[in-house]
Amino acid sequence: MSISLSNAISGRREPKRANRWVLKFETVPYPATLSVPAGGLSNGADTMAESLAIDLLSASRPHSSLNSDTVTRLSEQWHFATHPTWDPITVSFYDFDSGQGSAMQILWRWYQTVYDVLNGTMGYAATYKVDASLILLGPGQTSTQNAATTNVQIIEAWDLFGCYPNGITPGALSYETNDSLKVEMDMIFDYASLHTTTDTGGAGGTWNSIA
Repeated sequence: MSISLSNAISGRREPKRANRWVLKFETVPYPATLSVPAGGLSNGADTMAESLAIDLLSASRPHSSLNSDTVTRLSEQWHFATHPTWDPITVSFYDFDSGQGSAMQILWRWYQTVYDVLNGTMGYAATYKVDASLILLGPGQTSTQNAATTNVQIIEAWDLFGCYPNGITPGALSYETNDSLKVEMDMIFDYASLHTTTDTGGAGGTWNSIA
């Protein structure tokens, strides 16, 4: 079977870029005792979910692996796939000086809906679990049938279900650095689904914006 080692079309293919993405939570659970007015956050966000999306620094795409069962007969074995395991992902945020709207404050209060540190109680999954969308973006300017546009092209989309913070890691402090502080969330989710079939993005694809 022959293999073409080089083709002029390779130079016209657009690689997916690690810095073109956004992670948006459907909502962010907050204790009922705290209310932040719409538009009152320092980054211009109207909601806690939008605020976290703006302050994102890094994340990883979902990963799962299948467990297996083995059936033995005489000297032979057969392997069968069983329930999948979805690995937690780490999501990092810039921790801006934003009062109650800082990433640390938002994540901590979400964490409180899972485990209330002050009274030792655990929350209901229906309260602390949320869904999220992880969106990979194409270039800022796309071309459809040789006509340039300025739409943001969605080239990959994941739906994450049942997300909640399993742990929060604040940035380390040191007198020997002037680095910006960051905060990390170890996020558990039940499962994820990658959009397929017609939802594949690309120039002239079905998605034109992230609205």
